Amino acid sequence: MKQDKKAVKIGIVGAGPAGLTTALALEAYAPNVDFDIILFDKNETPYDYPGVEYGIQERACRALERIGIKERALHRGVRAHTIEFYNSRLNRRFQPINSNPEYTRCVVRQEFLSDLSDLISTTTVKMQHKVVDIAALADGSVQVETIDHVNKRDQFIFDIFIACDGSFSTARRLFYPESAEKIDQGFSCMYMLVEPKNPLDASERFLNLSNGGTSQLIMGTKSTLTLFPLGKNRLAYGIGFDHHTKQALWAQNNLQNDEKWAEIPAFTKRNIAASLVEDACPHDSTYLEALDHVDDWDSYKIYLWRMKDTDPLLNPSPENCNLLLIGDAAHAILPTIGMGASLAIEDAELVGKQIANALEKYPNPDDIRTHFKEIIAKPYAKSRVPIWKDLVGRARLAARENFIDQANKKRFAIGPAIPNSQLSKVVSGVESVMRKLTWY
Repeated sequence: MKQDKKAVKIGIVGAGPAGLTTALALEAYAPNVDFDIILFDKNETPYDYPGVEYGIQERACRALERIGIKERALHRGVRAHTIEFYNSRLNRRFQPINSNPEYTRCVVRQEFLSDLSDLISTTTVKMQHKVVDIAALADGSVQVETIDHVNKRDQFIFDIFIACDGSFSTARRLFYPESAEKIDQGFSCMYMLVEPKNPLDASERFLNLSNGGTSQLIMGTKSTLTLFPLGKNRLAYGIGFDHHTKQALWAQNNLQNDEKWAEIPAFTKRNIAASLVEDACPHDSTYLEALDHVDDWDSYKIYLWRMKDTDPLLNPSPENCNLLLIGDAAHAILPTIGMGASLAIEDAELVGKQIANALEKYPNPDDIRTHFKEIIAKPYAKSRVPIWKDLVGRARLAARENFIDQANKKRFAIGPAIPNSQLSKVVSGVESVMRKLTWY
């Protein structure tokens, strides 16, 4: 049993964007406060974290800047300045969205998490420690049980515990079981990291797409392509299609509808991808060429993701203990507006600041446990829940309009990043009009 009452004990689970940024924000905002932070993660290294890329939007870049780590955290990212939209079925291009490249970056997930990890200074990081149980104690503190890579179990007690353990959150399953089940939103996306073995074998156009600052969305009859430059001749490539299209494709390739991606032969995966790319962009061979640069279709860098999300928690802190859920643990969001990592970073920077401010006032463990709800959890929920609801709704709208029943769609629906909930309501109204009258 680990317990030390001389300093405030803070626990964090999940070494993704939310967990790492929470630790870094606490270190930045409370350098002179006596506390101990332990961060747990089930993976061995940041490179075990699944996925291909993150789009770090301006609001997240600003959060990283406020804690003094923006450039060090994003130095390997590509500065993004434009998102282009094209409906190939109608041969129609739409007005692009421009962003500030100083505050908009495309990063490889594993590289970004590794760079964040390297910035940790005083936090104790326990990799290969899976949190298997979280329990409330009588005084509001939180008891956490972990199991490591050799099946050794241990227990820790924390005055404050922040759950950043993602869309399959143990904390959410234990404390909010009625809402832990993820909601199927009607489509899947094939994601891949495309990186030619030899850049000399790649066309100039492919290299420009991979290394420039322009992202693309291309809508066809059956699929929508998303492409994000990652630099060093690498391209994040997404191919989205609804469940009706998936069922037809799987039948054409003699697959069962519930056949697992890992069990599908590599050549069949490639054939499925090629048919969807040819549908979305039949007149430009660059997008089909990209598939030729995939060296191993059985790689973990190539995967099929059935798109699911969760409703945001309206009260992300259970009544009986000093636990707070943030990031995807509180609001698993679809990637259709590119806000997943950015929203998690925003969540984390704010919670770090609020805890640091509270510790300045209540440095004693007994006091911080007593006042956690009133000075941290409730103000946090009041400020964040409206934003979570707004952005989760935007992501669902973009899913319906951009990735489902593409043959009948003429416009794109995009929910741009908004700095606060009040302005979000204004922009939502403008977007509604634009979808009816103009290019959306």
